[in-house]
Amino acid sequence: MSRIEDQPTPTKGSVLAAVAFDMDGLLVDTEPLWWRAEAEVAAAMGGHWTEADSIECVGGPMEKVANIIMARAGGGDRDTIISDVIERVIALLATEPVKWLPGARELVAECAAMNLPHALVSASPRPIVNGVLNALGHAARTFAFTISADDVPQTKPAPDPYLEAARQFGCAPSAMLVFEDSPTGTQAALASGAMVIAVPHVGGLVPHPRMHVTTSLSGVNVQWMRRTTQMLTVDTQE
Repeated sequence: MSRIEDQPTPTKGSVLAAVAFDMDGLLVDTEPLWWRAEAEVAAAMGGHWTEADSIECVGGPMEKVANIIMARAGGGDRDTIISDVIERVIALLATEPVKWLPGARELVAECAAMNLPHALVSASPRPIVNGVLNALGHAARTFAFTISADDVPQTKPAPDPYLEAARQFGCAPSAMLVFEDSPTGTQAALASGAMVIAVPHVGGLVPHPRMHVTTSLSGVNVQWMRRTTQMLTVDTQE
């Protein structure tokens, strides 16, 4: 994985070219489904799953989830555990309503209305991403493309997903703004060289000059994004 120091940083006054959104816990309230599936798989194997375990797994990757379940259960097959968790989440997506988090739907719609290129970049496997998109329907069809954990050599916290997003956008990573909610996701975005707006709900974040932290997407709009990214790029240079 590339070090943050090796990645390009934005230049003062750089233009915001595109926006990349994380999915779970940022746009949609699916983290409880993940936590339930993880707990069910751990329990089926004789292990005890805690809230702290769920928080540790926020943002992925799936290998981390499997490793912790194996530790709690005293063994198991990693690939089978990953498959079981994914299958349980897919089943829950089919029966539980998928809800946009506050401000998320409005922000995505405004990006579309203002012709600001935007995409979905998730650490979830492709079947989960597709399941969420299907559940959200028309409101989620404005993304220029979507990237899942299955679409890149390494998923978050590696920078690969956001480097691939910048490639598909046709812009430098430093001209891309990423919205993330987890330490794993922000690490990936910063390592790619992108600017970051973090909306944390669990876990602590390490401050960074290319990252601004806010409490919610409510009230966030394109004008605010452009103003905030200008402050981030200036701070990076000073």
